[in-house]
Amino acid sequence: AVLMPNGGSRTLTPPAADSFALSRGKGLWVKRVAGGAASVILKGQVTEAKQATEVSEGFNLLGYGAVAAFDLNDLDWSGAYGVNGISAASSDRILVDSGNGSFKTYYYYYKEGVSGYYAQFQNKWVESTGTGPQLASPIAAGQGFWYQRRGTGSFTFRPDGQ
Repeated sequence: AVLMPNGGSRTLTPPAADSFALSRGKGLWVKRVAGGAASVILKGQVTEAKQATEVSEGFNLLGYGAVAAFDLNDLDWSGAYGVNGISAASSDRILVDSGNGSFKTYYYYYKEGVSGYYAQFQNKWVESTGTGPQLASPIAAGQGFWYQRRGTGSFTFRPDGQ
């Protein structure tokens, strides 16, 4: 498994993986051969508290401890950056692994002075469909995702506004 806490990588194979400590609030990404089976067994305490996480410039691995699928647009994203509606080059984006080697990409929609039909997308996560924006699809329970911060500085992701 390739574990990537704090953006670094470390390859561990059993039995070394048996002693890899993962601090509360940290995540991991498991890289495996496509089509190959993979089992990851975690042990220890599982918190039910929501974790505030700093989102810095560049790529950040995030997760949300939900027991059911969740809507990105139901969470607090104060500090997310969007520009000129959907800007594939400038707006913050979220990438969700589709499980087949591809990613579903959502952009943070913000446009100065937006009105009419497009007002419903203001400050929301949307997908570009070629015919206009569409609100983000729910994310499966336990599914982590990459947040690419394109705005300057950082902000704190507070999943439940705490």
